[in-house]
Amino acid sequence: MSQFLISFLAFSTFFHLITCDGYFTIVGSKVIRPDTDYHLAITSQGYKDPTSYKISINGTDDDGGNYQQSKDITISSDGTQTLIFDLKNLRQGDYKLDVMSTNGVEFHKSVDLDLNTKKHSVLVQTDKSIYKPGDKVQFRVLVLDSSTRPYLSTNVQVYVTDGGKNRIKQFDNVRLVKGVYQDELQLSDLPVMGTWLIHVKVDNGDESFKSFEVAEYVLPKYEVIVDSNPHVTFKDGKIRATVRAKYTYGKPVKGQATVSAYPVLWLGAVQPFIQDSIVRKVIQVDGKGSTEFDIRNELKIESDYERYVNIEAIFEEELTGRRQNGTTQITVHKYKYNVELIKEAENYKPGLPYNLNIRASYHDGSPLTDKANPVTVIVSYLYSEENATSTDYLLDDHGMAKVEIDVPVNATHLSIKAKYLDSDFYLGYITQAKSHSNQFIQARIVTEKPKLNQEISVDVIATEGMSQITYQVLGRGDVIVSKSLPVFGSNKYNFRFLGSFAMVPKATLVVYYIREDGEIISDHVKIELGDELNNFIDLELSQDQAKPGDDLSITISTKPNSYVGLLGVDQSVLLLKKGNDLEKSSVFEELGKFNEKTRFHRRYYGDFYGSYSDFDISGAVIVTNAKEEIRNMRIYNHHGRLTHLKGGPVPKMTLMRKASAPDGIDENIQVTEPKIRKDFPETWLFETFSCQENDTEEYDGKTTISKKVPDTITSWIITGFSVDPLTGLGLTRQPSKFNVFQPFFVSTNLPYSIKRGEAVAIPIVVFNYMETDQRAEVRLYNDEKEFEFVEVSDDENNLNREKRAIETQRRKNVVIKSNSGSSVSFMIRPLKVGQIKIKVTATSQNAGDGLERMLIVVPEGVTHYKNKAVFVDLRNGNEVKANINIDIPKNAIPDSVHVEASAIGDVLGPSIENIDKLIKLPYGCGEQNMLNFVPNIVVLDYLTNLNKLNPDIESKAKKYMETGYQRELGYKHNDGSYSAFGKNDKSGSTWLTAFVAKSFNQASKYILVDKAVVKQALEFLKNVQSANGSFPEVGQVSHKDMQGGASKGIALTAYTLITFLENESFKDEYRNTINKALDYIVRNFNQLEDNYSLAIATYALELARHGSKDAFLAKFDSKATNKDGMKHWAKAVAESDEKSPWNLQPNAINIEMSAYGLQALLEAGLDSDAIPVMKWLVTQRNENGGFQSTQDTVVGLQALSKLATKIYVPNNNVYMNLEYSEGTAAQMSVNPGNTLILQKYDLPADTKEVNVTATGRGFAILQISYQYNLNVTGAWPRFVLDPQVNRLSNKDFLHLTVCTNFVPDNYTEKSNMAVMEVSFPSGFTFDVDTIPFLRDTQKVKKVETKEADTVVVVYFDEIERTELCPVFKAYRTHKVAKQRPAPVIIYDYYDSSRRATQFYSARPASLCDICEQEDCTEVCKIRASRRISNDTESGEFNRIKDSKGHANQMSSPLIILFMIAITKYILRV
Repeated sequence: MSQFLISFLAFSTFFHLITCDGYFTIVGSKVIRPDTDYHLAITSQGYKDPTSYKISINGTDDDGGNYQQSKDITISSDGTQTLIFDLKNLRQGDYKLDVMSTNGVEFHKSVDLDLNTKKHSVLVQTDKSIYKPGDKVQFRVLVLDSSTRPYLSTNVQVYVTDGGKNRIKQFDNVRLVKGVYQDELQLSDLPVMGTWLIHVKVDNGDESFKSFEVAEYVLPKYEVIVDSNPHVTFKDGKIRATVRAKYTYGKPVKGQATVSAYPVLWLGAVQPFIQDSIVRKVIQVDGKGSTEFDIRNELKIESDYERYVNIEAIFEEELTGRRQNGTTQITVHKYKYNVELIKEAENYKPGLPYNLNIRASYHDGSPLTDKANPVTVIVSYLYSEENATSTDYLLDDHGMAKVEIDVPVNATHLSIKAKYLDSDFYLGYITQAKSHSNQFIQARIVTEKPKLNQEISVDVIATEGMSQITYQVLGRGDVIVSKSLPVFGSNKYNFRFLGSFAMVPKATLVVYYIREDGEIISDHVKIELGDELNNFIDLELSQDQAKPGDDLSITISTKPNSYVGLLGVDQSVLLLKKGNDLEKSSVFEELGKFNEKTRFHRRYYGDFYGSYSDFDISGAVIVTNAKEEIRNMRIYNHHGRLTHLKGGPVPKMTLMRKASAPDGIDENIQVTEPKIRKDFPETWLFETFSCQENDTEEYDGKTTISKKVPDTITSWIITGFSVDPLTGLGLTRQPSKFNVFQPFFVSTNLPYSIKRGEAVAIPIVVFNYMETDQRAEVRLYNDEKEFEFVEVSDDENNLNREKRAIETQRRKNVVIKSNSGSSVSFMIRPLKVGQIKIKVTATSQNAGDGLERMLIVVPEGVTHYKNKAVFVDLRNGNEVKANINIDIPKNAIPDSVHVEASAIGDVLGPSIENIDKLIKLPYGCGEQNMLNFVPNIVVLDYLTNLNKLNPDIESKAKKYMETGYQRELGYKHNDGSYSAFGKNDKSGSTWLTAFVAKSFNQASKYILVDKAVVKQALEFLKNVQSANGSFPEVGQVSHKDMQGGASKGIALTAYTLITFLENESFKDEYRNTINKALDYIVRNFNQLEDNYSLAIATYALELARHGSKDAFLAKFDSKATNKDGMKHWAKAVAESDEKSPWNLQPNAINIEMSAYGLQALLEAGLDSDAIPVMKWLVTQRNENGGFQSTQDTVVGLQALSKLATKIYVPNNNVYMNLEYSEGTAAQMSVNPGNTLILQKYDLPADTKEVNVTATGRGFAILQISYQYNLNVTGAWPRFVLDPQVNRLSNKDFLHLTVCTNFVPDNYTEKSNMAVMEVSFPSGFTFDVDTIPFLRDTQKVKKVETKEADTVVVVYFDEIERTELCPVFKAYRTHKVAKQRPAPVIIYDYYDSSRRATQFYSARPASLCDICEQEDCTEVCKIRASRRISNDTESGEFNRIKDSKGHANQMSSPLIILFMIAITKYILRV
């Protein structure tokens, strides 16, 4: 077959051969790129008369347009010339290179060209690869051209999508500075978890992406590495594994490791987990520890084939119990070493030397250096081994043996085998090159290590004399170098060319000559210039290690005028996940894409035209009148690993800088006052700046910056990049590792909070990594006298404690062994409520350190908040008087009372000031989260309409909107709907979807909101609409007044209708949906008696300008309550609740319907009638400007803002005198300069009454806010609540069961969505591992924690008469004694009058339970002995009691058998 093909090609060549007096070649890149210069190398030989050719690049774009660019050339003498085409405006399409003679011998050939539309590279750098909720994502975008220089573009789009593929934020007005754009994204505290993407699109081209992860995580304080020889043999017998554990600051960790080893058993794509094949061993680790596994006896592996073994270690730190994993994989080989073939060319060429190298190495790549035992190389030349030759070679220092082969003339191929000691290796085939004349050329790069910007030397040898040789270097989609050289009949020649950046990452050299008969004799060689970039950046740190707070100088060296970016990240972050930084491999991968085709031809162009293998391999096209090449019949090797030898046998070496141990500290330093450490970031450096030329004549590109070292004891990884308009991109060769360490430091671990009157042991650990043991003095300071130091004897004699003076500090001495840590503690009792300072120092003769932390102290009981507001209206009068009573219960906790007066000259002022804390309820579900979103829209609309919006408020509001948008997308279903708990719910909610769609539409004018998200939500609502026009609730009913009730769903239908009416851009599209809903509401007018439904329906009809709107408004207005110049609407109260004190408190439903009433009056043009409603709403707000719940706050603020816009007085001037006791008063004034400033004034805690006198012009809002704590159960509970501490509990463990059920009334059998908040006694922390079990409790939809896991928040769909009893577990994590009772609260989220509170106590802990060492006196020893005695006496009884209880629970048949046995015994007796 091969002989036939060769004969056919020879005949075809003869048939097409043109008799002429010369030959030419036109060589160009196979790939063309738009908006670049395309170079063609035109070489001629043997021409006697000038000959002209027309060379064209032409084709058809995808839109059918024709493209043609032509140039004429004349060939008249030997040599090479370059023709340049400017490929501007080249569009997507199919193109060809066309060559046609215009005189002389007729010639016309075409070859297809591959289109590459890539114009630029996009690289994205983030400061980290993984982020926690609430983190700030910092990122940089680099847009570079094909030479890594800044790409000039004014059209760069950047946006971010979350883990649910929702577009979160779009960055407008992106401006590149020398190709670099830097920005940041603030994550919300509850974003969609998973993989987020930064999208970049330049000039409307293809998108580039950079991913990062958003997840909950804790930074590892240490790393665990499993060390083992990655390659062992069956003969070794055992696998040795060493577990290394060290802190991020480099010091060893003590602990215990469980090491597991098991073979990898791949069955298809499944790794079976076979318990019997896992071998586990437990070892002690002090920085490192080792163990061994027997390959045959323990792992059960036989030596039949290569196997893999996984080794995993679970390490537990001794001091803290924290766990960290490490893993590695081992390969078990049959032989200890490997032998491979390194070829200098794919084919051998008869008449030319063929050299190859045999490389012997261990499996880790290190060379085998055996000077005694040879490698036997067996070469066979035909398809049998009869004529094989065998030669022994000794290995050199690189494990290499150079083999020179004299190939027989009749050889058809070479087959290579090798033998070393008792191992045989088959290395593969080498085929023979072909040519018409049996003449060949060979090129070899003789420069040992070609480098950028240095000359590369090439030797050429041929089997015959040559008159001229030609070479081209091709790379990155272009001809880089092209030249013809006369050689004057010689068969050897050497030439040189300069290695340029255009040859990075790879390029190919083609060398050829044309024989007199027209045959092209060619060869090609690959050029690799390593991983060098044209620019560079070096970072020189003034020191490799420093103490926290020291100054560090960083000297940056790069090309002058470069734009520099620095990144410094805590090594702990990189231990979690890498991939955030710019890597050279990514840069070279991008550069390589410029040489790839990005589309395939849809049409066939050109005649049948032979190709030339050396040019094909080099990525070139050739058009020539020379002979066509004989195609080589290739035999592919599937057995050996074959690589090309470039420049001789140079072993590959990777140089890594070994991290040195921290420098020693001079122990004779005189210690001064220790520095207090406070700054603990995860990202330290993320800066960009220009290295501009300064006034000096010779600027060397060096810039030095100074940075303050953070306080974290860790290692920082610092990298950098630079971009120069001339030389392009430069990256640091190796990251700089900077250790922040001091050999002597302290740490402490405080509880989140404690209650006043409790005693807490402040734990302090002192670490000593100095060469000698240290005796240190540890001090706890009490400069502000915020607490008292506690003695154990205080338990016995409280009088001594009261007489003892408050100490301003206390000290203890401790000895810390070298390379170890010691702990001490101080027992204190806080004397004040609020934050108290815990300042600790530790000093020895040679070193010192200090820390400052804040401990939160709260009053016992539950805090109750009250707010009384007055709308001071001086628009139509000169004076207003008001009297405000402050009602503090007699049983309020002492020192828990706080009274405050505040004033502002704007109706929305308090809400604007406290936009981030409008209500005091949690935000754990999809509807509650909207409170972080919607009020910001209201504020921006309001201030924009009044032209009072300032940049600070705008920035703050947009930030909250963006984070709220992120969070809300986490509650989205695949069908575009939303529900309270997202995909944890079976389906989306009609109500919440309408709320979200309306709000997203309102927000779209301020932040990026994906229109597709809004559209999808509206489609969902359209599809759930019933045939009668109503919108039923298809999801969980959480807000029964809105979603259910006796009004046939009119409230929800009207609410959803409002969503469609307010979406102006979609109103026409959904006109039919809107009309059906309107008709349904109007048809049910006569049956509509529910105030809540009537309120929303009235507003909806006013908004739609419906003909029935006046009738609805009249009916609704008739149901209003008018009192004291104020007006509102109220929900009917059950007869059993008429005397409930909660009826006197603001009610969320009443607020919501009154707010709809206000908006309806405004839509009807009855502004004056709306003023009394506004006055009432103002009195219902809390001190932060919000109301009770989500819906009432959202609707209430919308209503107030609409009216406030209409009654705004630009020149407010109100003076208020607040008399709070006889002869004592405070003055507050509101004027145009402070209208939007919330003024506050603290009043005495015993204030009972405030008399207000206001004068001036305009209006103001005056609030008297007060709070107090109660440690009693709430009055008139609507839930039964029973917390019980189970008998399994002790002083270190809390097992709590909380049972609850709803107390029904005449109207309601069950609650709306209910929330339970369980607080734990001070010092206890919730066991978060039990959250999945809590979620399995009936009706529980979500569980979350707050205040550092000391409070658990449980969300219930609803609570009915049936009792629910969730179980909570907590552990003592901090030593606290004398704990006060802890509260459990449950409430209806949408009706604040439905609630209950109960308290419980943990097992009591005394001072003897928290003291240590000398603090524990004889009193504690006596108590301990008594406790042991009591335990001994009661132990048997408890054991029997417990066993009975266990038997009752576990096996009642055992009791029956026991009773039968006793009965038989008695009868027998």
